Amino acid sequence: MKGRKPVMIRAVGALALAVALCAILLSTVWGGSVAPTNTWIDLYSLDSTYLGQPVPVGANIAVYDPQGVQCGEFVVTRTGWYGVMPCYGDDPDTAGVDEGAVLGDALHFTINGATARTEAVSIDGAPIPSTTVVTWNGARNLWQVNLYARLDVSGHELASSDNPANLAQSITFTTTVSGGAGDPIPTGNVQFWADGAAWGGPVSLVGGQATTSTANLIAGSHTISVAYGGDEAFYPSTASLTQEVRPYEEQCGLAATGYDFNASGPIHVDISVLGTLDCLRVQHVIGDPPQATAGIETGQYWIITGLDGLGNPAGEFSVTLTLPTNFTPDGNDKLCRYTGIGQIWDCAASSFDAVNNTVTRIGVPGFSTWAVGNDVGPNAVTVRDLRAGAWRPEVIWMVLLSSLMGLLAAGVFLVKRRSEGRRHDL
Repeated sequence: MKGRKPVMIRAVGALALAVALCAILLSTVWGGSVAPTNTWIDLYSLDSTYLGQPVPVGANIAVYDPQGVQCGEFVVTRTGWYGVMPCYGDDPDTAGVDEGAVLGDALHFTINGATARTEAVSIDGAPIPSTTVVTWNGARNLWQVNLYARLDVSGHELASSDNPANLAQSITFTTTVSGGAGDPIPTGNVQFWADGAAWGGPVSLVGGQATTSTANLIAGSHTISVAYGGDEAFYPSTASLTQEVRPYEEQCGLAATGYDFNASGPIHVDISVLGTLDCLRVQHVIGDPPQATAGIETGQYWIITGLDGLGNPAGEFSVTLTLPTNFTPDGNDKLCRYTGIGQIWDCAASSFDAVNNTVTRIGVPGFSTWAVGNDVGPNAVTVRDLRAGAWRPEVIWMVLLSSLMGLLAAGVFLVKRRSEGRRHDL
């Protein structure tokens, strides 16, 4: 036994030297990106893919520990295969230097730099569940692990045609999925979501883009998102945005012409005199107006605002306003504007349309809260002739004084004529 000990020592030394030489050789072949140590596991595959096709000859397979240290590398020499590829462990004798994995580390893989998911097949020939996490155990086990690598998209964007948008305005959302320079164009489907709920069905990418449209978003903020399901070349991805919808419709840059506000009833506004009117805002409200009186309680009203180019109240304009009714109108029904005083409504009408259920009023010089009066009520006033300005008290007194003086003058004249007549008779 004593005579065999030196022989065994020499054999172990020769084996260690051989391992070191192999490590140096492999390091040279792999370009020095992996630091070989005296502990490792081996990995291989007979069925791996890259971008949906069997991994090609020349592809670079790499394996990393959780800290991102590369512990193994292999250049494919047979289509669809790789290995045997060692993944080296960290050498405990080199304090401060991290050469590779440690016991229990979960490993991750790339093919040509693209992240690869794993499908475990066996350890030392014994089958294991395909979902088994590939871990470094330092026991020099032989793992069979298939790899499937796709690319991460280089960009995924979601854009809105109008943000903020008007109430009931049709909004188009466009998503663009793109790869990097030299990558294929992403294909497959996307799924749009609104506030966490699936919105319609899958939409196919065409040239890396897909669109969807809606006019049904209620007023407020909405989270719009889109999920790309990926294809053979690309992994799934998502994108999102916040869509704002105003509680009113707004049209700006107005000219003397007609405008429809379809979300508001619809209503139609014909501008005959533009004045300083630049923007119109129309908000349709379901319910009776807070100042409703009998005849104004018809379950809907409109808040209409006219603004100039600076956002201040507009003036010196004249418009024709047509509002829809939720009843069949007749010649007694009116368009009523709240005056801002008590519960008094300024009501008048120019025409009605019993076929389209609308009432029209010509010569509207101001906006506020509007309703269609159903024969109006006792507190509503009918304004037949709208004039700019108002009668001042001093003007009224002057008119009365003038009238009184005129009557006195007429009386004096009549008395004088009668006196002259009597003298003539004598």
